[in-house]
Amino acid sequence: MNKKVISIFFILMLVSTIAPVFSADNTTKNITVDGVTFELPQKYQGSSVDSDGHVYMLDTVFDFAIRSMYYNDYLVDEYGYAIEKAKSSEVVTIGSHEVYYVLTEMLDMDVSYAFFASGEKIFCISWQGDSITPEIENMIEKTPDSSYSSDELSNIFDNANNQYVEDLAAEQQEYEYQQQDSMIKKLDEISNRRYHFSHFGTHGFGFGSVY
Repeated sequence: MNKKVISIFFILMLVSTIAPVFSADNTTKNITVDGVTFELPQKYQGSSVDSDGHVYMLDTVFDFAIRSMYYNDYLVDEYGYAIEKAKSSEVVTIGSHEVYYVLTEMLDMDVSYAFFASGEKIFCISWQGDSITPEIENMIEKTPDSSYSSDELSNIFDNANNQYVEDLAAEQQEYEYQQQDSMIKKLDEISNRRYHFSHFGTHGFGFGSVY
């Protein structure tokens, strides 16, 4: 075996040894949120699904999170709030999924939300950033298809946002009522307050009340 062959053999051995070190950074990890499997890239690993099986989160929902909208009120709050804070929103197609993408600004940073269906379940993936990255696309694309038609899904999100707006208006009305009621009570206290006094004058002892 000549020196050239030995050198090539040595390089191949070296590459085969180093390659796994680099590929380890790109390893994925499967997690299950509400019965659906998601493939996490290395950058989003490091946490675990909560005890109820509905949430996977790194630090905060603004950093990275996968959440099941497992009951309607949760979807109303999350989707409605995202739309309220939206810098932009659009419906995009990723694989077989229609994704309701919302870009917001939270705590002086861009935060993205992707709402979509897998089977009959609605999920929200949120992450720090101003665009849908290949990693996010891959996660969504590899989940099972939605059981909803395009119109059904549109109605689900429209109804959620409309309910959020109605709830917000009701809360504002209740707040204003409470403020008004509190002011009326204060005025009543002032009007009902009595200041008593007594004095000795040139005509003798006197007393009275100031309202």
